[in-house]
Amino acid sequence: MYKNVIEKYAKKGWLKYGMKTFSSMDRVWAAQRLYRDYAGSRRLSVGVVNPFEVKVDGGQKNFAFEGSLKAKDDFLKAFSVLSPLWKKMIECVVLEDKELDILEIGYEKNIKKAKKELSAALDCLILHYMAQKQKRGEK
Repeated sequence: MYKNVIEKYAKKGWLKYGMKTFSSMDRVWAAQRLYRDYAGSRRLSVGVVNPFEVKVDGGQKNFAFEGSLKAKDDFLKAFSVLSPLWKKMIECVVLEDKELDILEIGYEKNIKKAKKELSAALDCLILHYMAQKQKRGEK
């Protein structure tokens, strides 16, 4: 059983197109990384304090506000490197976890082209995240 659509596409061979230096699993990693940033950017970080709720001081002073802003910034930077067609595909497959509607994106006669476009979009994300790691000095 698949966890999500991107893994299903990887198992079916949809993500084998694109740059030869990257594997299908590299493309799945990029999709999961983008989704993690997307989910982190949507997390509520600051709310109204309920004065009637019993509070226990756990010593944590960070309310995840900075983490949420960083995730939002990371997501917006990654998403902005994609072309409009790629954004539409990634939004559908990765962010909404839905299968591509081939008729809607105009590839009904050439499904291989849709597979290549999806792989290329994920390759672009891989390159973006690799550049980010290099800037930060990560391995």
